[in-house]
Amino acid sequence: MRAFNNFTVYDWPKDFDIQTDSVDENGDTLRPHIVWFGEAVPNMGKAEKITKEADILIVIGTSLQVYPAANLLYKANFRAPIYYIDPSDSDIGIDIKNFTHIKETATEGVKKLKL
Repeated sequence: MRAFNNFTVYDWPKDFDIQTDSVDENGDTLRPHIVWFGEAVPNMGKAEKITKEADILIVIGTSLQVYPAANLLYKANFRAPIYYIDPSDSDIGIDIKNFTHIKETATEGVKKLKL
């Protein structure tokens, strides 16, 4: 759970059954700690900075269809190799010089990446 306005994150040790009037100690409404469509992504600026500084970028567990996170590929250092692990055979339309699509599940793709 997280506070709606101040992004404080809380453990929620019970089943997800929060009421709409649930609040934290400051009176801030509590909500699931997820990003809904149309919302700003917390720490996106931090993610862009880390991506720009990375020597290698490995992307696993996404279809690359949801933005702005999918744009992180284009923030990578132009010298950094980018590995995308996803079993999809479809053309994902990425036109980046150092981009490699490993068409495997995460488990098998990481094994191939280690080689």
